[in-house]
Order: sequence, then structure tokens, then C-alpha cells
Amino acid sequence: MMGPMAVTSFGYFLYPPTWLGASPLEGTPEDPRSTWDPVVTAVSLPESIEVTCIRNGLFRFDLAGWALGAPIPRGKPPEPGVRVERIRWRTVLMNAHLACLYTAQKRIDDRRRAPMVVTPRKLMNFQEDGGTSVIDAPELGELLRLQWTSLSPRPAPTDWRFARLDTVSVETIQHSFELLRPMITADGQLLSLVALALKSAAAHDAQDFDAGLIQSWALVERLLTTLWRRYVEENQDRELDGVSRRFIGARRKKFLTDPGPPVAIVSEFLSLLELLPFDFYTRLEPIRKARNRWTHSLKPAGAEHSAASLSMALDLLEHVHGVHLELASDTMLMSGV
Repeated sequence: MMGPMAVTSFGYFLYPPTWLGASPLEGTPEDPRSTWDPVVTAVSLPESIEVTCIRNGLFRFDLAGWALGAPIPRGKPPEPGVRVERIRWRTVLMNAHLACLYTAQKRIDDRRRAPMVVTPRKLMNFQEDGGTSVIDAPELGELLRLQWTSLSPRPAPTDWRFARLDTVSVETIQHSFELLRPMITADGQLLSLVALALKSAAAHDAQDFDAGLIQSWALVERLLTTLWRRYVEENQDRELDGVSRRFIGARRKKFLTDPGPPVAIVSEFLSLLELLPFDFYTRLEPIRKARNRWTHSLKPAGAEHSAASLSMALDLLEHVHGVHLELASDTMLMSGV
């Protein structure tokens, strides 16, 4: 009896259903079914990551060479927790790409779309025999299904896979990977921050303001802590009495950073040191208080606090890491949020 086929790559469908490059229904006399799944572009990324982009809206990632998310060899039981961690990193990578894709679409096509999030249950697995599996996403099963509702050259209007109003240009797709490229490092930490920004934006767009506030505030805290630890690292040695000496030793460094002061104190220090723009400093307090009210009293977050926290997180991401994302969808803008 044969065991399960080895998984060779992973991916996600852009949702709501979207054509990559161009619709097979436009400008061609061909049977659109024959042009359903050609490759529109392929990209090589750092850490030996290879991506193939398919016209039907699929982004497929070959992660065999990526230490953080590589497939686990068949017949080799993983260490406890390894499988879960690999899956987590795969979704982190794909959500970071989505953040870049939405940013590229706004810059190049001047269009915004409601953000989606890839979860472990929506992560697609591609097997060595060409098969595909996904845990819990029936809409993806429909997108993959090869049963046609019409025998005529064009599918019947009831085949909803062809009822797509949106396309993403090849130029936009390529730009999204240029944005993603410098985020891919051996430790994956910047990918994690960008993926969290996407989750925050998606929660806010879905009007889940509690989740939007909590997730974006977690990103704010991480970025403020990074800024503080960077300052400590850069000031370990100083010139004292004309001689370069160790200014922050191991004991002092541990006291300042492990775990270090509360983020409210850190923001005070960073402001006094002029490492945090004063505008950022003044915006932090009402967001922090809203987050604390939710954490300690479960007081629901309002749209204004969720929006303010997301805006703060995106501004800090650019200030600390030089990453500029545009994640506000038309839904947010039309709702006045």
C-alpha cells in the first residue's frame, strides 16, 4: 500500500478570484480552457525560494531550499513542533508577499483591494505526482476542479471561476517580488513583521477592530523595542576622557534589554533621545490606553483606535526598517476609517 505522496511546493490562490496577467476570456478566439493555467511569470528569490505565478490566480512557492519552510522529507518523522513551525513560516512568507502585492497594486495600478490572509488551513500543498491538497478551503477546491459546465468552446456563465472582475498586471506582480526580496533573510524576522501588518489590516478591514488593535499594537511594541535595542547596541562603546571604552557592559545590557523597560518607558526614552519623531510619540498614548482597556477590561476597541494603531504600526515599520506598505483597502476608505 502506497503512503502519502511527498509534498514538493506550497502556494495560495489570490482571493476573491483574480486573473494574473490577463483574462483568458478577453482578446482571444481560443478556447479559454486551453489558456486557464499558463505561467505568467517566474521569480527566483533569496534563500533559494522559487515562485511560479499562474494565470488562474495561483502563486506557487518551491521552498525546498529554504531552511525555515522546507518540506519535511517523506519517511522522516519530524521533531515535535517542527511541522507546525514549518507551516507557520510558509504562511508568514505568503502573507508578507500579499502585503507587497497590495502595495504594488496601489503604486502601479492605483487600485486597492480588501486584504486576504493565508492561514495554515488555506495553505495549498503540491505533491510530486501533480496532486494538490488543502485542509479546509472549499472555495479553493472549486477553483482547482476540472469539471466543465459546458461542452461549447466557452464555458457556461454558471462556471463561477470565469466570473472575475479583477486582474493583476505582470508589472505589478514583478514589483511585488522586488519589494519582497530584501525582506527575505536567514532569520525571517522582517517577514514576520510584514505578515503581522497584513493580518492587522485584514482584521481592521473586516471590522474586527479588537483584533486589528491588538495585532497592530503588538507590531508597534516590537518595533519600539527594536529601536531601543538598536540604540543600546550602537552605544556599547563610547569615547570617555578621550579614550574609547566599554560604556554598556554585559550586565548593563541585560538590565536594559532583557526584558528591558515597559514600552511606555521605552517610548519616553526614544523621544528624549530624538530617535522617535515627536508626532509618533504623541500618537502612541491614546492607542496604548485603548489597548490596555481591551486587555484588562475587555472594553471593545473602536474603529478609530484600530485605524490609529494600524497607521502607527505602518509608520513605525517604515521608520525602523525602511519598509513602506500601502494596505488600506477601498472598504476602509469608503467607511471613513
